[in-house]
Amino acid sequence: MTFEFNCLVLDSHPSINRIFAVQISETDTVATLKKKIKQEVQPAFEHFPANSLDLWNVSVPIEGLSDTHLHDLQPAQAPLLTVKRLSGLFPNPPPEEHLHIIVRPPAVAAPPDPQPLLELNCLVLGDQLNRIFPVKIPARELVGSLKEVIKEKKHPEFRRIAADKLALWRVSEVVDENLENRLHQADFPTKPLLSPIDELGTVFLDPPVKGRLHIVVGRPENANDTVPELSLQAKRVALCQRRTYSAPSSEAKLVNFKKEQSKEGGEIFCGRPIELDRAIPASLFDETLCQFQHDLTHCTPTPADIHCFARLRFERTKIFANEAERRVKLTDILREENIIPPGANLNPGAIGNYTTDEDLRTTARGCYGDFLYFLKEIKNEIHTGNAEPYMEAIHYWWAHVRDQIEKQKPEVRDRLNYPAILLVHPGSHLSVAVAAFTDVMNVETLATIPLHVHSTNVSEVLAGERFIYALRTTLQRLHDFYGAANNLPPRQVEYPFRNYIVQNEAKLAFEYIRQVPDKRVFHASLEDGTPLFIKFSRRYGEVTHHAAHDAGLAPRLLSVENVHGWYVVAMEDLSKDYITLAEISDDSYLSLLPEVHEAVCKLHARGHVHGDIRPVNILVKKPDVETAKPRIVFVDWDWSGESGKVCYPHSMNPEIKRSESAFAGAEIKPSHDLDMVSFCYNRDQLVL
Repeated sequence: MTFEFNCLVLDSHPSINRIFAVQISETDTVATLKKKIKQEVQPAFEHFPANSLDLWNVSVPIEGLSDTHLHDLQPAQAPLLTVKRLSGLFPNPPPEEHLHIIVRPPAVAAPPDPQPLLELNCLVLGDQLNRIFPVKIPARELVGSLKEVIKEKKHPEFRRIAADKLALWRVSEVVDENLENRLHQADFPTKPLLSPIDELGTVFLDPPVKGRLHIVVGRPENANDTVPELSLQAKRVALCQRRTYSAPSSEAKLVNFKKEQSKEGGEIFCGRPIELDRAIPASLFDETLCQFQHDLTHCTPTPADIHCFARLRFERTKIFANEAERRVKLTDILREENIIPPGANLNPGAIGNYTTDEDLRTTARGCYGDFLYFLKEIKNEIHTGNAEPYMEAIHYWWAHVRDQIEKQKPEVRDRLNYPAILLVHPGSHLSVAVAAFTDVMNVETLATIPLHVHSTNVSEVLAGERFIYALRTTLQRLHDFYGAANNLPPRQVEYPFRNYIVQNEAKLAFEYIRQVPDKRVFHASLEDGTPLFIKFSRRYGEVTHHAAHDAGLAPRLLSVENVHGWYVVAMEDLSKDYITLAEISDDSYLSLLPEVHEAVCKLHARGHVHGDIRPVNILVKKPDVETAKPRIVFVDWDWSGESGKVCYPHSMNPEIKRSESAFAGAEIKPSHDLDMVSFCYNRDQLVL
């Protein structure tokens, strides 16, 4: 049997908010428990051995505790002997929501002061000044470590460059309009490089001056200095090794989750915090999840769905004595109302040493183990429990995926991104999220359903009824999908699920080549080798794009399809013959702006507006291209439309300079496009 102990460290400032859980076998000894506790509270206990901890077993309801009297909890008797087995100390399982173990660390000297951090502004040689980026690194680290930090910071641009092949030069340059010229004239390749074995504290004897450029970065000139792209499995394994693991209930405690989320390269992209979200949401990696999201707002509930939600509202808004009672009642409703697929069992499931509240799984012939596709995490009420339920559900799913990545056969593993639904049910709320594993962990919250709304709140009741319909149909699709896991066709699971376009009612398959960084835009190739751009957008000005192409102002549009609420856009790839205006040097840049102005006026004369005229959305034909193609074309037609008929979306980057009357929900006017062209003249003030 596995015990889960709630533990509290009685240090100088104990708090009930710092209670943490440790899972351990009943056959283990107190010595093993000490090791697990030390591991759980790293780095606070890294300065002394585990056997120096003193432990006492108690049984105190957490609900009645307060920070004021925590020091009174230490029992008078001697601490637990390290050789004692836990089964002897706890003949019965520890009661839930009680404090079980008191921990007293030894008196030790204070740890040394943390290393002073250097805050360095860096720029890759040849990049524009608006691409200066900051890094923070301890002064005691070596220059070689700084290279590693810079490589990670510039991912994915540097993903195929070995860190030790980067060239670094120290400078102290004022960032002004003449800096680019000074850097160009400096002839860095002839200057001595920073040695990788030098300590940064000796390179910067004085603190770096704030507001200046401190490090210039050079890319390797030789293609042999790049490293091959890692396989999907290698990326997945590397991610698994970047994080530290304990029980999901412990990982979901805010202090532990925050610590892991701060580790660059090992984050869970789940909206916590929101700035960690990636361009591609989890639902876009799997068609079943994508359809689930669409159904949540567009489906028509059946009478059975309406009845099920009414029963949920009646039963689940009651006040339950404990979490177990609430969990059992929800399971009964899901079973009796046929939300669970026929033949599936919703039960607590084991993942290694951990047990979920309840989950759904299925097996496929010839595959390792089982496949988890639905997981629910219950809290009796929102305020109860130490672990955040959304984070706990994520970590249970992630523990299952890690087991699959390690043990599943490659022909199955490499064709799966392990789509799953995570249902969180604290008190009278239902919150649903979806998860998919590519080379990172992607989790997306889709909806929160309050069960206790008034019956006259028709919109919320309808949302709940749609949720029941969407959950019922999606669970069946996932059950069938995983049941055939041994016969899945090959696919690029780290890219969106859609891998074909439709032309003249014929499906044309394509292969993804790479993603444009931080965009839902991809370089791709048809089976005959034709290059194309694939874009996923929530809105698209198809009519305007066609009109612009007819006027010689846009790439040729190959197809636009609405798939579960997403516009899947395919267009010709002009990257061989064009570069963006943002990539043009200053000498040519300004001379091109009158042509850009003329091209925008040409679009307006046809009765259309663009809405986002920025240097990154303006393509300029390369000087050595001798084709009849136009010199200036525009891309990113998402917001475009007929003049007077389109408005700005609700999500706009506030850092991008626009007209004063250009804001979320406002009409997109021709004058706004022209204003953005005029803003291009002040290049140093642009946010690309």
